[in-house]
Amino acid sequence: QAASFRNPEDADRMRAQLILSGLVETSVRETTGQNEKPWFRVILGPYDSRSKMKRAEDRLVSMNISPYSYKVDKEQ
Repeated sequence: QAASFRNPEDADRMRAQLILSGLVETSVRETTGQNEKPWFRVILGPYDSRSKMKRAEDRLVSMNISPYSYKVDKEQ
């Protein structure tokens, strides 16, 4: 996860910025936070190897973005 926003337009702007920087495996997911208010998360991946994930994280850090990584179970 690169970032999360209350406003979907902010999330779309971040997604576009990441795509233009070469991080094309980027999407926005809507989730529900506390008080049932929506959050729009800018997500990268999933990546099929740890090295690809680390390269994406390094790119985010070089853009002054602090990524949050988590494991997602593979779908059958």
